[in-house]
Amino acid sequence: MRITPQDIFKHEFKQAMRGYDKDEVDAFLEMVGNQMEELIQENAKLKDDLKELRTRAEEFEKRERALEETLLTAKRISEQLKENTQKEANLIITEARKKASDIIAQSNEQVKEIQKTLTSIRLQRDQYISQFKALIEHHWRTLHQLTENEVKEDKNG
Repeated sequence: MRITPQDIFKHEFKQAMRGYDKDEVDAFLEMVGNQMEELIQENAKLKDDLKELRTRAEEFEKRERALEETLLTAKRISEQLKENTQKEANLIITEARKKASDIIAQSNEQVKEIQKTLTSIRLQRDQYISQFKALIEHHWRTLHQLTENEVKEDKNG
């Protein structure tokens, strides 16, 4: 069962003799609910950012494929020109190879940048998940301790 911020805000505890301070419990639940809402919003933003970066990565991959197709076209043209005149073909081949090398170098740089960005995003995501898990575990331990204390007080009271 997933707990939502609304579940926290609306949760009502039974009153018992010598129980916890209702205002303090309500304030704590409101604080936890607010923090949970913030974390949910932050998580949604991170997901949106990741989606945008993935879209950008796909665009760069499309550009790379287009550049590879351009390179293949340039090679075909150079072969046709070679049949017409060897001298002209040598010049075109030299220019085409330089252009292809530049295009590949640029594409490789773009791919490296995208990979760095994705690695950074994955690291941020993993850090966020770890922090969120730690926060949840902390709150769980606190709630569990509160419950144990109530049970002890009920037994003693």
